[in-house]
Amino acid sequence: LQDEISLEKNLPLVGRRVRVLCDSVELREEREIYTGRTPHNKLVHFTADTARVGEFTEVEIQKVGAFDLFGAAIKEK
Repeated sequence: LQDEISLEKNLPLVGRRVRVLCDSVELREEREIYTGRTPHNKLVHFTADTARVGEFTEVEIQKVGAFDLFGAAIKEK
């Protein structure tokens, strides 16, 4: 039941931009995947070209799970 409730609360975040404090990076399937947290402490996994651990990054949420969000960093102009 908790998984269903959490997923329902995360669904409105799809397509939104969130500020993420990047706290780690790892190599998965030959791609760097960054992980961080939003100001509301939601866990976000994202791809990026220029993100750095310890810095904030704007991320567009593309997919959500019950307990984490997935997206891509927004490229700076």
